[in-house]
Amino acid sequence: MIFLAGSEYIMPIAVGKPVVEQALIGTVKDKDTDLPIMNTTIELNDGNIVIATSQTNPDGKYEINDLEAKEYTISAVAEGYTTILSNVIISAGEVTTKDFLMERTAGTFTEKEIPKDADGSLSWCCPS
Repeated sequence: MIFLAGSEYIMPIAVGKPVVEQALIGTVKDKDTDLPIMNTTIELNDGNIVIATSQTNPDGKYEINDLEAKEYTISAVAEGYTTILSNVIISAGEVTTKDFLMERTAGTFTEKEIPKDADGSLSWCCPS
């Protein structure tokens, strides 16, 4: 503790670790390719109440700050992927990490997986 002396008062000031507010961070990746998924919507709920939402950046990372320490329901929603719904516990004074590995839904393809005819053409795409 440090004491600051003013003209009439001595005021103690505590010195130590900085105060850490509760936060949630994580990364969202494709389960098969391990590549980050950009623009995934992360939603944090307390019962039926939406507490916070976040979008993943190009690296698949998200962050939600200023959370109350408690258990929440969390969802990850990305176009072309199966939605993930889970629980997460935010502990007092800590930054909690919750990562997601998302699976593509049936009928969605990466650029390299676009189906082709036996001759390699994309006839379903561009009929002659």
